[in-house]
Amino acid sequence: MDITIFATADAWIALLTLTVLEIVLGIDNIIFISILSTKLPAEQQKRARRVGLALAMGTRILLLLSISWILGLEEDLFSVFGHGISEEILYYYPVVCSSFTRLQPKFTTKLKAMSMKMTHL
Repeated sequence: MDITIFATADAWIALLTLTVLEIVLGIDNIIFISILSTKLPAEQQKRARRVGLALAMGTRILLLLSISWILGLEEDLFSVFGHGISEEILYYYPVVCSSFTRLQPKFTTKLKAMSMKMTHL
């Protein structure tokens, strides 16, 4: 493992950003699981919180490990018009597609509202 990567400010900023995100998402998990567990009988609530938080932590660790593995891949799977397509597409493509599908209704609503304003001018 090359430890010189930690000699740059960019690496420390990235590490700090990731740490803050993980803390915020962890707090979000605690709140969400606590709210859901209140719907269970009192004797099952404590166990549900423990199991839920353990699964959330395990899932987050597995996702972080899979992302670091995918980002470490360097060889191209194939090439299209002379441009190499690497294994990173396994990660980036689904993320980008899900972002667009979530944002598309918001953009459509705003565009319709803007076009209505333009037609009434």
